[in-house]
Amino acid sequence: MCGLWISVGFEPSSQAIETVNHRGPDGTGEARFQTARGPLTMLHKRLAVFDLDPRAAQPMSNRKRTHTLVFNGAIYNHVELRHELEGLDHKFTTSSDTEVLLAAFVEWGIACLPRLNGMFAFAIHDHERQQLFVARDRFGIKPLYLWSGANSLAFASEIKQLLTIPSLAPRIHHAALQDFLVHGLTDHGAATCFADILPVPPGHFLQLDLNGPLPGSARKAEFTRWYELPEPDHAPLSAGETAEEFLHLLTSSVGLRLRGDVPVGSCLSGGLDSSAIVGAVAARGNREQHVVSAVYPGAPVDESIYIDAVTARYPHLTVHKVKPDAEAAIEALERMIWHQDEPVASTSPIAQWCVMAKARREGLTVMLDGQGADEIYGGYHPFFGVYLANLARRGHGLDFVKTVFALRSTHGYSLVRQINWLAMALMSPALVERARAKLGRNSMADWLNNGDLDFQVALRNPGDFGISRSAAGTAHRRAVAATSLPMLLRFEDRNAMAHGIEARVPFLDHRLVESALKTGGRYDIQNGETKWPIRHGAASLVPEEVRNRRDKLGFATPERDWMLGALAPHVTGWVEDAIEALPQLFNKDRLRRQSRAMLEGSRAYDNALWRVCSLGIWARRFGVVT
Repeated sequence: MCGLWISVGFEPSSQAIETVNHRGPDGTGEARFQTARGPLTMLHKRLAVFDLDPRAAQPMSNRKRTHTLVFNGAIYNHVELRHELEGLDHKFTTSSDTEVLLAAFVEWGIACLPRLNGMFAFAIHDHERQQLFVARDRFGIKPLYLWSGANSLAFASEIKQLLTIPSLAPRIHHAALQDFLVHGLTDHGAATCFADILPVPPGHFLQLDLNGPLPGSARKAEFTRWYELPEPDHAPLSAGETAEEFLHLLTSSVGLRLRGDVPVGSCLSGGLDSSAIVGAVAARGNREQHVVSAVYPGAPVDESIYIDAVTARYPHLTVHKVKPDAEAAIEALERMIWHQDEPVASTSPIAQWCVMAKARREGLTVMLDGQGADEIYGGYHPFFGVYLANLARRGHGLDFVKTVFALRSTHGYSLVRQINWLAMALMSPALVERARAKLGRNSMADWLNNGDLDFQVALRNPGDFGISRSAAGTAHRRAVAATSLPMLLRFEDRNAMAHGIEARVPFLDHRLVESALKTGGRYDIQNGETKWPIRHGAASLVPEEVRNRRDKLGFATPERDWMLGALAPHVTGWVEDAIEALPQLFNKDRLRRQSRAMLEGSRAYDNALWRVCSLGIWARRFGVVT
C-alpha cells in the first residue's frame, strides 16, 4: 500500500509526493526519464507489507532495465504467479508482489491483468517502446486520479497531490457538488468535486505512446475496459449450493489477504460481515487475532453486545475498543476531510477514522474490513424491492406474498413502504434517478436555487463494466459500480492510509463478487432474512446473536446528538463557508434560517445539514474557487 506520482511533460515539485507521506512511511523512491514528450517522472512512497527489504523498494526496474514500475496495492496471489513465472525462466531477487507484477507484465502484457487477484493502481514505463501503461483494479479499491494539460499530464494516488501543480487551480465541479448535496453521493461517475481532475475508471487501463501527442485534457484520455462484471446465470446454483460456495470463497479470500510480513488485524463492528471475516480468520487456525471496534456505551447505535458475542465465541481474540465522541469528531474533522480529498455525506467515516487510528497505535499495519458485502448480497433494505421485483418477474406469486408478510413481521415495513420500493425496482434506471430526486426531497430542496434535483453527473452504470442493463441483478451491479461502493472505498482507503494502514476487503475478491452477482439476487432474501447466503454460509463462523441480527447500522455514529450538541457551536461557521464557496447554488437566507431552526430544536434534524457543513469544511480547507 503506497502513494504514487507519474507525470509527463514537466518537472514536479517535491510536494507532488511529500504531500502523501502518510501513505508511505517506509521510504521514498524516484525514477526520471527523458521522452519525446518531455520529462517522465515516477515517484513513490512505500508502506512495506511484502518483503520489508530495501531491495523491494520502488520504482522498480526489471533485470534487463526495459521496464520500470510504480505500484500501489497488493497482489494476493503473487506466490502462485511467481511459481508460474519461474517456470517461464523469470528470476526473482525479492519475495515482493511488486517484482511479480513487473515480471507478469513483461511476460504477458495487458493479459496479465485478469490473472491478478488483488487491489492495485500501477504505472509501467516501457523504455524500448516508449509507452506508459496505467491500470486500476476491477472495483477501484485503490485510487488513481488524472490531470492533463495542453502538453503535460499527471497521475496521482490522491487529488491533493495534483493540486501541487502550479497551473492547476482547485476549481469546483458544480454538478458533482450538487449531486453530493442533494443525493449524498460522490465517486459515482466520471468526475470529482474538482473540475479538472478525473478518476481513472475502475477496471480500465490507459496506454500512452510517449512519441505521440498527449490527450490535451483529462476528458480526452481514452481508457480501455479490461474487466466486465458478470451477467446473472440463467441456471444458477441452488440456495444451499450458493451458501456453500460463499463459505469456500470467503475462507479462500481471507486466507490470501492474511499474507504479508507485518501484523494483520480486523475491523469488528459487530455486524454480520465483519464477524464472518473474524470467524474465517479463526477457522484458518489463526488463533491470535487482533480486532478493533468502535463502541458508544449507552447510545442506540452501540453494538457492544454483538462485539462481545464474537469475543466470547473466539476467546483468543485481542479486542481493542475505541469510543468516538463529539470531542474526537471536532479534533478529527478537518484532518479527516483533508485526507478524504472530497466532502463526506455523513459522520460515519469519523468512526472508521478512529478505528484506524487505534489500529496504528496498537502496532497493526494491515486491517481486514467488510466493505462490499452489502452491495453484492443486497444488504441494504431498499434491496427488498429488488427482490420482490425479481419474484414478480419470475411469476413466483406465493413466494412474493410470503416475502411481503415476512418483511412486515420481521422488519416492520408496511405494505405501502414495500410497494414504493417495488415500484422503484421496476422502473428504468433513468426513471429511478428522477424518482429518487422527487421522493427523496428534504429541506435541501428548499435550500437550493436550482429546482432541478436530478443527478447532474451521469451515474456510472453497469454498462461501464461491459454488461447489459438487464433487470435481474442490475441494482446490485449499480451499487458496486456507482451508488454506494466507490464512495465507501474512498472512505476506507483515505482513513486507513492517513494512519499508515493497509485496508484489505475480502468480500471484494473478484471470485466472490462474481459468484454473488451471477445469482442476480435470487437468494439474497429468504423469509425476511437479508444476505441469506452469508447468514447460512457463515453459520459455522459467527455466533447466533450476530447471525440472527435484523438491524443494519454499519459504521454508525450518534450524528444527530453530535450535530445538535457539541458540534453545534461550529455549524454556523461551516454553513457560511459553504455559502461562500457556492453562493450561486444556495438560497442563502433560507439555508441560514432553517439550519438555525434545527440547532434551536424548532425543526427536525436533517442529515442535509451535515452535508452542507462537510462542504464548508472541505471548501475552506482546500481553498476552492468557483
